[in-house]
Amino acid sequence: MAKYCDWMVIGRHTWVLDIGCGDGTPTHLLTQRGHRAVGLDLRLWPWSPGPHFVQADGLRLPFRDRTFDAVGSFTMLEHLEHPEGLLAEMARVVRPGGRLVIGAPNMYGSILLHPGDSVTHTGGFPRYAKNFALHVKKQLESIVTPKRVAFDQLEPDMTQVPEGASDYDAICATDPSVVRAMLRRYGIRTVHQSPSLEYSASPLVETVSRAVEVIPGLRDMFGGIFIVGERVPSD
Repeated sequence: MAKYCDWMVIGRHTWVLDIGCGDGTPTHLLTQRGHRAVGLDLRLWPWSPGPHFVQADGLRLPFRDRTFDAVGSFTMLEHLEHPEGLLAEMARVVRPGGRLVIGAPNMYGSILLHPGDSVTHTGGFPRYAKNFALHVKKQLESIVTPKRVAFDQLEPDMTQVPEGASDYDAICATDPSVVRAMLRRYGIRTVHQSPSLEYSASPLVETVSRAVEVIPGLRDMFGGIFIVGERVPSD
């Protein structure tokens, strides 16, 4: 949670909303740092009651427009049927000049890190090629028709989970080019993107990750999606 929390902070006393807060770890960490943090989820964990947590739907946030300094969502977007609704709500409740932080798996990426299917990591070269083609298609759509670009839906069979599968319960094919296009649609400009959702304990891995960050096409194909956006002040 360290990287996510670091990017959610703007100034000494940031008012933060963490959507899909789960067990409340980011909310607690940010509160301990002296920030005003609110965690929101459909169902709150038994040990996360109190004024710092709200039970509500991320598609209908119970807050006024332009309320928070920073709004974030970590590995939640891929579990939604209508993720564009969440992004629209996040943009609505962040103040001008405020920050959005999105962390999600890159369903069409990691073609050189995992063999094939982004959900099961199986399938070999044919799946590599398919994932790459799907990503290129989304990238072109986000440039040519940015107002109409949308996420694809996955159809994983949760009753037959392959051994060693990860992200098998995702239902949305999150892709960085689609995330960026939708953020632009809602008045958010991308100010940072990384293929890594976390800080690495390995100096070499961290160096490679930072090198990939500065190459737009390459960072879309490796690792995950960690995108930081800023609400356009003039909006």
